[in-house]
Amino acid sequence: MSRMKQFWVHIEPRACMRARARVIQRKGGKAFATFYDPKQNQDYKAEVKEQVALFMRGEPLYSGNLHLELIFDLKRPKALKGNPPHQTKPDVDNLAKIVLDACNGLMYHDDKEITSLTIIKRYAMLDEPLGFWLKISEG
Repeated sequence: MSRMKQFWVHIEPRACMRARARVIQRKGGKAFATFYDPKQNQDYKAEVKEQVALFMRGEPLYSGNLHLELIFDLKRPKALKGNPPHQTKPDVDNLAKIVLDACNGLMYHDDKEITSLTIIKRYAMLDEPLGFWLKISEG
């Protein structure tokens, strides 16, 4: 049986920042690099997880052949007229990456299960809230 769920996440969309590196010097003289997720990413993922957990309340994780659709409503410049496509930063892949990572273990076991992904970014109307639609389906 195929399942589907769609809900609004009321958090201003933010792009995933690149992992940071730091060099650690060992006592023996050898140095090595380690990578970490920036605090801004960690904080944003925690906000997304909080809202996703509310929508998933007690439901089993989605698994198998998953399709995910993300529609991001981004801040509209006040001077912008009409409804042009959003062709400036942030990049759609960076918007999606942070959400996909945040949903690991809450909606699905791992984002590697996603076989199809649709991402749309657009300007929100001036009176609309910022956030994103998240739709997941199996099959």
